Amino acid sequence: MALKIGIGVLYLLLSVLSIKLSHILLVWRQKQQQQKGIDKKETHPIFDKKAKNILYGLFILFSAVLGYFTAQNAVDTFAIFRLTLLYFILAVAAIVDGEKYIIPNILVLIFLVAGVVIGLIEILYYHLGWREFLFQSLGSLFILLLFLLLMVFLSKGGLGMGDVKLYAAIAFYSGISAACIILLFSFILCAITFIPFLLLKKIKIKDAFPMGGFIFAGYGISLMLSLI
Repeated sequence: MALKIGIGVLYLLLSVLSIKLSHILLVWRQKQQQQKGIDKKETHPIFDKKAKNILYGLFILFSAVLGYFTAQNAVDTFAIFRLTLLYFILAVAAIVDGEKYIIPNILVLIFLVAGVVIGLIEILYYHLGWREFLFQSLGSLFILLLFLLLMVFLSKGGLGMGDVKLYAAIAFYSGISAACIILLFSFILCAITFIPFLLLKKIKIKDAFPMGGFIFAGYGISLMLSLI
């Protein structure tokens, strides 16, 4: 029980850190665009400032709960590390995407590098065969990537390329099974949220809708149900 509470507190602190890091990334991105002379169109947020503050509070509380379930589901310290890194990157992606409707490539790159490093650790210390690693990681990445590109085509751009890259990176990092479960829950949550906004005419069918938060929530539900 002490470990579960401890990891819960750790996740609570990491949630605050992820908010700070996300804002740093947003400021850095804005400066990069200004230096390049890019005048990017401002997005129109769905939520006002008060609603955002409420969402941030719920995000922090949800993170503490996820820390508890991470400690409960993980079989060893290495598994806790893997799940914690997955949590942190998805948390940052959710916040940045919610603010500016973009998922930074640096987060996708971190996933890919982390996937390689963790794969090497498993090969060296957990006796995972390199062929098995390549099949699990690269195979998962390409299978999900092809599926998502098909969805981009069918949805006529409704699913952004940033979302596609993030899903593919999750598949590379966690395997096809975990990625598909997260994908399923995130799409269900997005549909449940999107439809009321559509009916209330808060948004239009072709409007951009940040998927990062739903990917994070899908990961959270998958973890709480012990599916990843």
